Amino acid sequence: MPWQDGRMRPLLTREQIEEAFSELDRELGRAGQRATIHVVGGAVMCLVFRARESTKDVDAWFDDSRSVRAAAAKVANLLNLPENWLNDAAKVYIPEQARFEEWRSLSNLEILVADASTLFAMKCAAARTEEDAADIRVLARELGVHSSKEALRVVEAFYPASRLPVRTQPATGGDAR
Repeated sequence: MPWQDGRMRPLLTREQIEEAFSELDRELGRAGQRATIHVVGGAVMCLVFRARESTKDVDAWFDDSRSVRAAAAKVANLLNLPENWLNDAAKVYIPEQARFEEWRSLSNLEILVADASTLFAMKCAAARTEEDAADIRVLARELGVHSSKEALRVVEAFYPASRLPVRTQPATGGDAR
């Protein structure tokens, strides 16, 4: 995705995300704060499943958003990262039944990641890009999902069919295989 001046937005590698989380932990500590973040999306595909080398940002939901945003801005400046390297724009898409697992516990920062089923459902519900399709294939293998019927069962455990975008809703009639 390009910036306003037409240059391509840099991608964050697994190593850069890990370094940024370490710096975020330090910044929170300097401010006397402690936070928990719940990571979803491409960052989980990089960090946990190692299915990608990079992602454009870290989508997350976090408590104490003011402290986390302030610390993340300092980390962005320190490490020369995009200012929105950590953002909570995806929080509106996280299903109520989402499940998270501990990934790292640092002194001032608890990092939880969406489990495979939650991430699979979110990716299927969004299905925006070829990158999403590649992530869905990785997660399907991880979960042992081999048919559209099985995939739909996973998705519907998190989202009612009526809440899915039209392009991702199941076709009516016929065998959903």
